[in-house]
Amino acid sequence: MPYAIEMSFDPATDAVVRGAFAEMKRRALGYDLTPSRPHVTLAVASDTIDEPTLAAELRAFAAKRAPVPVRLAYVSTFPGGVVYLAPFVTPALLELHRALHARVPDLPPAAISHDYRPGAWTPHCTLAHDLRSDEIDTAVRVATSLPLPIDAALVRVSLVRYRPVDERLGVPLGGRT
Repeated sequence: MPYAIEMSFDPATDAVVRGAFAEMKRRALGYDLTPSRPHVTLAVASDTIDEPTLAAELRAFAAKRAPVPVRLAYVSTFPGGVVYLAPFVTPALLELHRALHARVPDLPPAAISHDYRPGAWTPHCTLAHDLRSDEIDTAVRVATSLPLPIDAALVRVSLVRYRPVDERLGVPLGGRT
């Protein structure tokens, strides 16, 4: 099972996105995301990483970072049946991503998915994935019913193994609880 390094949202944004997850599940659209914490993924790594070392680095990373404001501004799609909320890309968001990758330099480049490396990353909050082509329009309608834009904050970093979701570490930014 691969790992993901995820940034999750403040409680109000979490609730809004969980509502979209629940509606996607109610309509049987794609893979059930309700067990997941709504998030923006900063990196996806192979299962060959040293989990204890990475967890220690993420704790140190979180301790020195303040929450990062984001504005979830629009709905978009990726090939392969993914519907997501996209934040405006800001210097603060790019710096968070760059700093995370700088903090974990011992990860071998082959262990990090190319799509999540600095310079290639598209920040997003997945609302539905594994959609069939005939489900995409419905999922986009669900997503566009959200009260966009959503002013949010990324407040927590997690190390997650997935499918199924197994959060291995979750740490609030800046030592907050």
